Amino acid sequence: MIFIAIIGILSAIAIPNFLQYRQRSYNAAASADLKNFYTAAVSESATNLTGTDTYNSGSAPSSYNATTNVTIGGSIAINNATNAVTSTLTSKHSAGDKTYSC
Repeated sequence: MIFIAIIGILSAIAIPNFLQYRQRSYNAAASADLKNFYTAAVSESATNLTGTDTYNSGSAPSSYNATTNVTIGGSIAINNATNAVTSTLTSKHSAGDKTYSC
């Protein structure tokens, strides 16, 4: 009987912590994907030294690999003549509770 009580107490402590760790991992995936998308766009644009390159979720950089259940919204425009970057990118994991932007 004591063994069952100990298991119950440990479960009551461990399950909420586990759920918090999962939530943090979903949010970290969304944050990492946003950074990866931005880096891939800037890197790919560096090969094209003229004009303006625009990337969004429909026309992502070729070197960008999306994480499952992470949605990228908005766009990024890179003017290669002036090195100006205009970004309205956002990312969110479908199970996460935060939206990231840059």
